Amino acid sequence: GAALAVPRDVGVLGVGEAALAADGTAAFGDLRVAAAGNVSLRVGDRYLSNVSASMSDRFAVFPGAAAALAVAPPPAVVNASFSLRVRAVDALGNFQPSAAPATVTASVDGDSSTAVGNAEASLAGGTALFPNLTISVARTGIR
Repeated sequence: GAALAVPRDVGVLGVGEAALAADGTAAFGDLRVAAAGNVSLRVGDRYLSNVSASMSDRFAVFPGAAAALAVAPPPAVVNASFSLRVRAVDALGNFQPSAAPATVTASVDGDSSTAVGNAEASLAGGTALFPNLTISVARTGIR
């Protein structure tokens, strides 16, 4: 059967081997590439030593629908006032710049009594920027 190989920085989910059909083609039915971007895939047959592996042409892998918001990158330690950037991501963590515009709100995880100032930002182009967040009490777990 044919085996599929991809660069180490591109995750592949699903079946990585397929049987060769009579016409010499192999179908990888449940194959998903986890990283959006331009990729090429290498296909070969580990059982046929006289057949050279083949590299596909480069093709685009687009992110899926926005599934979550991610703090990018999360701050390690903050002072009284700090900035925070939030990005829309798909189910595999790829940035989704086409996410629908929305208003997003920052809060302290599990503590509704802690006030967060300047806690609303507009999501546009898949990104929201909170330029001047403030927290009334020292806490961890901003979300």
